[in-house]
Amino acid sequence: MARYGFALDFEVSYEEIIEFGAVYFEIATGRMLEEFHRFVRPAENRTIHPYVARMTGITQAQVDGGISFAGALNQLKGWIQSRDNCIIITWSDNDLGVILKRECGSKHVPFPGCLTKWCDLQQVVAKKYNRTMTLEDALQTFDLPRYGNAHSALPDAKALVGISQKFRSDISITSCI
Repeated sequence: MARYGFALDFEVSYEEIIEFGAVYFEIATGRMLEEFHRFVRPAENRTIHPYVARMTGITQAQVDGGISFAGALNQLKGWIQSRDNCIIITWSDNDLGVILKRECGSKHVPFPGCLTKWCDLQQVVAKKYNRTMTLEDALQTFDLPRYGNAHSALPDAKALVGISQKFRSDISITSCI
């Protein structure tokens, strides 16, 4: 079993990633060791969809001041690869298996090898409870705190750390590309 985890989340507007959030943490204790947070400047649809802005709290100024998708992904890759004995944890297969895969393809950016295998914590929870839960449902079910705005990448990554503590012994690779 991995000793450390990377809880990872993305936020999107018009199918482009506009925010990366990740937390490096100790699986046994849930202690959050480091955070990674980047806003991404959209290349194709430069204006954030109004619904996304309302839902996430992300402003146009934040993404305008962001870095390129390739730059953010390269920084995330370097951050992850600088550590050993880790597992990537997401809430659903959507972030890595759909969103990141699609964006890497459309922007001709190589998909990072360090992100090809992960633990879909939503799938782990669904197996134990015989139902699929949203991230918010899981936080309420397990009486866990919300760190900041829902549907914001870094607070959602922190929420994953809390949920992972309820399922420490079940954290393993569930998905791959």
